[in-house]
Amino acid sequence: MSSHTVYQATPQPAPVRGDRHPTDTFGDRLRLLVGDQSTSAFARQVGLSESLVRKYIKGSEPSLSKAWQIAYHTQTSLYWLAGAPEPEPGTNRDGSTTD
Repeated sequence: MSSHTVYQATPQPAPVRGDRHPTDTFGDRLRLLVGDQSTSAFARQVGLSESLVRKYIKGSEPSLSKAWQIAYHTQTSLYWLAGAPEPEPGTNRDGSTTD
């Protein structure tokens, strides 16, 4: 019997002017997660410094461990946060199926 990890779906906002989508960058997606709360409150929620969260919002890319930490504490898919497509259910990393 195989086990599957369930990820919380994150709604995608409508595209904005031109070809740019409001979730094109890690900072854009992080900004959506922060939402209406203060950057300081969000930083405490995810266990990072406020200055580091601000740095990511402005365009710096986090390490995998920091991105995972944010995804974990916000119950968000690491795939979505990283801007990667979600894997199909029942698909292994190499593209083979688990059937």
